[in-house]
Amino acid sequence: MRKIILSALFVALLLMLVSCSGKTDPIFIGGNDEAFENVYEVTGENGKQSFEYEITLTNTIAITGYTGSFERHPVVIPDKIDGIEVTEIGPKAFYYDNSITSVTIPDTVTTIGAWAFAGCSYLDAVEIPDSVTAVGDGAFYKCTALPRVSLPESLGEINNYVFYGCETLETIEIPESVEAIGDSAFWNCSSLTSVSGMQGIKSIGAYAFNSCTSLAEIAIPSATEEIGEHAFNSCEALVIKVIAGSFAETYVLSYGYNYTK
Repeated sequence: MRKIILSALFVALLLMLVSCSGKTDPIFIGGNDEAFENVYEVTGENGKQSFEYEITLTNTIAITGYTGSFERHPVVIPDKIDGIEVTEIGPKAFYYDNSITSVTIPDTVTTIGAWAFAGCSYLDAVEIPDSVTAVGDGAFYKCTALPRVSLPESLGEINNYVFYGCETLETIEIPESVEAIGDSAFWNCSSLTSVSGMQGIKSIGAYAFNSCTSLAEIAIPSATEEIGEHAFNSCEALVIKVIAGSFAETYVLSYGYNYTK
């Protein structure tokens, strides 16, 4: 009984400290002595846009979560919070958030973390600035309302599962800066009709374009030296354009894919 009373007093004291100070100090929970340091929240105009964030080791800001309105609405990520630049959208920051319809990313951001917008099923527009150099695994996984995305020229790789299951994605232009397309990157993009660019591609991951049933043509450059297993399976309409004597020609022959030179 004494333990219960002490616990209740501790909780009451904790609530008093928080309400009196007005600050978001690290709070210890449970018995593992672990605190979520440098985690804060900022609320936008009328309380409709709330971002959780942390200050990184380089004294910039990484957006770590979002607690905005339940009504569907666009999101504009700020370039600064309290005078500090926002440089990262952290892993799972907007994970399965079905309230957001579009996202505008400032040109201070260099990294979009893994699964950052995964499962945002009403997201139909994203502006990715040229400042972004890295997009993590599954960043737009199953964003089923997203018809197109403009990838920045600064991007070096399209990671695993980035656009997996984006069923309404219609076109994608691969910048010349991109050298690798990861595993299952475009798996089941069933509305994808056009993939352009590709000039700089050196490797294509396993199942990268699997089940892209609307894709009619794709050109693989002579620079491509590695293609993973079943990269173009279940693409019944697809004709793959290859260079004679290239690795890509050997690959399509081994899988029996339709191709042209």
